[in-house]
Parts: sequence; C-alpha cells; structure tokens
Amino acid sequence: MAYTPEQSLQDSLIAETQSILDQSKISYLLLVSFGLDIAFFIGKENPLLKLIEVKTFVGSRQGGVGIGNSKGKGSQIEWTRAGELYTQ
Repeated sequence: MAYTPEQSLQDSLIAETQSILDQSKISYLLLVSFGLDIAFFIGKENPLLKLIEVKTFVGSRQGGVGIGNSKGKGSQIEWTRAGELYTQ
C-alpha cells in the first residue's frame, strides 16, 4: 500500500500529540485504525477520550472529503459527534 498524504498527516498528528503528552508527563493510551483513525484516552482516572478521523483533500473527489456515507451519516460521523456531546 502506498504512503498517502493522509497517512503522512496521521503519523504527524500522532507523533506531535505523543510528544506533547510525554513532555507533560500525562499518561495516555493510543488506538489506531479501529474504525476511526486515531483515539487517545488521556489520563488515568476518568480519562478524556479524543477521537480523530484524519482526512486530506487531494482533489480526487470533487466537492468533498470522504467520511461517512453519501448522506453524511454512519459510524464515523456518530463516533466523532459523540465526543462533542460528552464534552458539552
């Protein structure tokens, strides 16, 4: 499988986030490619969950960046929105 701009962005986001958390001495658990691209559980007690779906626009899909189905629904949409609902 070719190394894509999206994979490069994902690797950079993971590396930078890990660096920040490590320097801050904050414990975390990282999950990658489980339905969404990245999940960070941050902290030991009552961990904060951050879900990330990485997308890059490279012009291959006119008018959009692929996530969810053609109606803007699906598990990726619901999982990323869940983070918004729990933090409000």
